[in-house]
Amino acid sequence: SRKGNPYDNACIESFHATLKKEYIHHKKFDTIEEIKVGVFEYIEKWYNRERIQEKIGYLTPVEFEEMSKKLYKKCSKYLGPNQYDRSIKGNKEQGKLTIGFKTQY
Repeated sequence: SRKGNPYDNACIESFHATLKKEYIHHKKFDTIEEIKVGVFEYIEKWYNRERIQEKIGYLTPVEFEEMSKKLYKKCSKYLGPNQYDRSIKGNKEQGKLTIGFKTQY
């Protein structure tokens, strides 16, 4: 990560934009403590547990993480470490994840 690289913070900047659009701009806060508690609750109660996300197969982040852990655990019996690539797709309706594998020759 080098200084001035516009792609380094793209994910967190996208999250901050969502946080502002969905939460911050719709509330009036009187104290810093209210902001801290409110943002924590937005992230932990809504964003991670209820808000579905298209990029992870219309799952919530918590559902995706739980399914990913189960899949990795199941696959690790057959493959060694670092043999997974990063193509993971979720499908809430079917209750499953698919994962791509690296081909090693």
